[in-house]
Amino acid sequence: RFGSLGLAPGRKFAPGHACRFECHDYVAEQRRDGPRSVGDLATFQRGNAVHYVHSRAMVRALAEAVRLGLVHRLVYPGE
Repeated sequence: RFGSLGLAPGRKFAPGHACRFECHDYVAEQRRDGPRSVGDLATFQRGNAVHYVHSRAMVRALAEAVRLGLVHRLVYPGE
Protein backbone atom coordinates (compact mmCIF):
# COMPACT_ATOMS: atom_id res chain seq x y z
CA ARG A 1 0.00 0.00 0.00
CA PHE A 2 2.70 2.48 0.92
CA GLY A 3 4.41 1.87 -2.42
CA SER A 4 1.34 3.25 -4.16
CA LEU A 5 1.37 6.62 -2.42
CA GLY A 6 3.36 8.40 -5.14
CA LEU A 7 1.73 6.69 -8.13
CA ALA A 8 -0.95 8.03 -10.43
CA PRO A 9 -4.49 7.00 -9.37
CA GLY A 10 -4.81 4.43 -12.18
CA ARG A 11 -1.59 2.66 -11.12
CA LYS A 12 -2.22 2.50 -7.36
CA PHE A 13 -2.46 -0.90 -5.68
CA ALA A 14 -1.54 -2.81 -8.85
CA PRO A 15 1.12 -5.56 -8.86
CA GLY A 16 4.37 -5.36 -10.78
CA HIS A 17 6.00 -2.29 -9.25
CA ALA A 18 9.55 -2.50 -7.95
CA CYS A 19 9.92 -2.29 -4.19
CA ARG A 20 11.58 0.97 -3.13
CA PHE A 21 11.10 0.25 0.61
CA GLU A 22 8.62 3.09 1.02
CA CYS A 23 7.10 1.21 3.94
CA HIS A 24 10.25 1.87 5.98
CA ASP A 25 9.33 5.56 6.05
CA TYR A 26 6.18 4.90 8.08
CA VAL A 27 5.46 3.44 11.49
CA ALA A 28 1.97 2.27 12.34
CA GLU A 29 0.77 1.71 15.88
CA GLN A 30 -1.31 -1.43 16.23
CA ARG A 31 -4.32 -1.36 18.53
CA ARG A 32 -7.03 -3.80 19.51
CA ASP A 33 -10.68 -2.96 19.84
CA GLY A 34 -12.00 -2.95 23.37
CA PRO A 35 -10.30 -2.45 26.70
CA ARG A 36 -6.59 -3.11 27.11
CA SER A 37 -5.39 -5.91 29.34
CA VAL A 38 -2.86 -5.26 32.08
CA GLY A 39 -0.14 -7.16 30.19
CA ASP A 40 -0.71 -5.59 26.77
CA LEU A 41 2.40 -4.13 25.18
CA ALA A 42 2.62 -1.09 22.91
CA THR A 43 3.01 -2.63 19.44
CA PHE A 44 4.18 -0.99 16.20
CA GLN A 45 4.77 -2.06 12.61
CA ARG A 46 7.50 -0.77 10.29
CA GLY A 47 7.82 -2.49 6.93
CA ASN A 48 6.94 -6.13 7.43
CA ALA A 49 8.36 -6.24 10.98
CA VAL A 50 6.31 -5.93 14.16
CA HIS A 51 7.97 -4.37 17.21
CA TYR A 52 6.81 -3.99 20.78
CA VAL A 53 8.03 -2.08 23.79
CA HIS A 54 9.33 -4.40 26.50
CA SER A 55 7.73 -4.16 29.91
CA ARG A 56 9.90 -3.47 32.95
CA ALA A 57 9.51 -7.11 34.03
CA MET A 58 10.76 -8.25 30.61
CA VAL A 59 13.79 -5.94 30.85
CA ARG A 60 14.61 -7.29 34.33
CA ALA A 61 14.33 -10.89 33.07
CA LEU A 62 16.60 -10.09 30.13
CA ALA A 63 19.17 -8.41 32.38
CA GLU A 64 19.21 -11.51 34.58
CA ALA A 65 19.62 -13.79 31.55
CA VAL A 66 22.58 -11.66 30.38
CA ARG A 67 24.09 -11.81 33.88
CA LEU A 68 23.79 -15.62 33.85
CA GLY A 69 25.44 -15.85 30.41
CA LEU A 70 22.29 -17.18 28.75
CA VAL A 71 22.20 -14.47 26.08
CA HIS A 72 24.70 -14.84 23.25
CA ARG A 73 23.42 -12.11 20.95
CA LEU A 74 21.27 -9.04 21.51
CA VAL A 75 19.98 -6.80 18.72
CA TYR A 76 18.88 -3.39 19.92
CA PRO A 77 17.15 -1.20 17.31
CA GLY A 78 16.95 1.96 19.41
CA GLU A 79 13.93 4.26 19.56
